[in-house]
Formats: sequence, structure tokens, C-alpha cells
Amino acid sequence: ANFSNYGQWVTLSAPGQNLRSTLPTSPTVLNPTGTPYGTLSTSSGAAAQVAGAIALIRSSFPGITLPVLYQHLVQSADDLGPTGRDPMFGAGRLNTLRLVTQLNPNRVTTNSFQRTGNTPFF
Repeated sequence: ANFSNYGQWVTLSAPGQNLRSTLPTSPTVLNPTGTPYGTLSTSSGAAAQVAGAIALIRSSFPGITLPVLYQHLVQSADDLGPTGRDPMFGAGRLNTLRLVTQLNPNRVTTNSFQRTGNTPFF
């Protein structure tokens, strides 16, 4: 995206465009109609997804060390762009399901993530 940072320092990428989010309920520049939900495109939203994945892993696997967590984040990423690490996507796009499955394959099933009824699956 045109608001993304690129360079050799990029380790991992995450989606940052058209993220479903809560919005301010009073009219603002970001939300002129004041509706409580909408979409945003920000690098902050991408960073929040990575932070959330790290929090999930740290709470599920409290003994994991940061080097091991880093290794699994990089290995579980969806490789985008040229094969291997590159300045646009780093190791690739965050894949939290693959990350959790890699750490404990017996704990995650496809049924854990099925949508029920008319509930949106975001």
C-alpha cells in the first residue's frame, strides 16, 4: 500500500487495507457519518494484528522464548513477492492459524474456526 514502509528492515507483513474496525461514533474526518463500524486502511492496523498474534502465542505458550517465537512467526508467514525474504514483505504475511498449528498441531482443528449462523467471520 502507498502508506506502508519498505526496506531491508521489514521482518514480517500483515494486512493493513480495508480492515473492519470500530470507529468514533461522532462525525469525524475518518467517519463522517458517525456509524460505529467501518473499514480503515492503516499500518497501525497491521501492527495490531502482529501484536495480537504475539499476545495469543505468549498467553497460550507462556514458556516460549522470544527467539523461538520470532523463528515461528517468520516460518509460518505466507511468502509474498519474490521467493524468500524481500524488502516489500519481509518473510511474508502473518498467518496466525499456521503459527498456532506449528506450535501445537494437536490443539488446533479446522472446526475451531468455523462460522456459525449469520455471525460475520472477521
